Amino acid sequence: MGPNHHCLRLNLLTGFSALLALSHGRMSVSAEAGVISPSAPSAAHETVEAVSLRRQTLLGPSYRRVPAELQRAVEIYAHEQRTAMEAAGDCSHGGVLGIPSPFERLILPAGWRLLGEVLACPARPGYWTSERVALEWWRSPQHRRIAYGNPQAYHLACSRVRQGTMGVSRDSVLCLVFKATGAG
Repeated sequence: MGPNHHCLRLNLLTGFSALLALSHGRMSVSAEAGVISPSAPSAAHETVEAVSLRRQTLLGPSYRRVPAELQRAVEIYAHEQRTAMEAAGDCSHGGVLGIPSPFERLILPAGWRLLGEVLACPARPGYWTSERVALEWWRSPQHRRIAYGNPQAYHLACSRVRQGTMGVSRDSVLCLVFKATGAG
């Protein structure tokens, strides 16, 4: 795992099966596979807001939202990453479970740079509230450095993913931190 990746691990990954495929931003699910629920725009925005509030105490500026096209790309990446975690029964970042890292996967608009990735691993539905995500990343030195400590970071994109099989759902949260030329 690289220096700009980090995840909160929970030992709640059990009973996962079936690889779920995403194609062109649409979910295709086999009969024996579970379901993926895309992040509601408000849930992703709430997470950005909660992290921004904590960030203000450390650096001052709040994060800005990313352009809609980049947010969609982050959503697709988050679903791909979550699907890989489900298939592997493990919690880890892109680049580890057979999908590219977000540094390799995302095509960014001109002037944009990805600075880091943080992940809250799958847990029971409702566990990862926006406030809990923000607090736990604040408490973790590595998460804090990536999500809160970079004064060059101006934008944050988050995705909240619910996925499960056989009636067992798990929620996870993935956020990517960006710098855009001219932002400040």
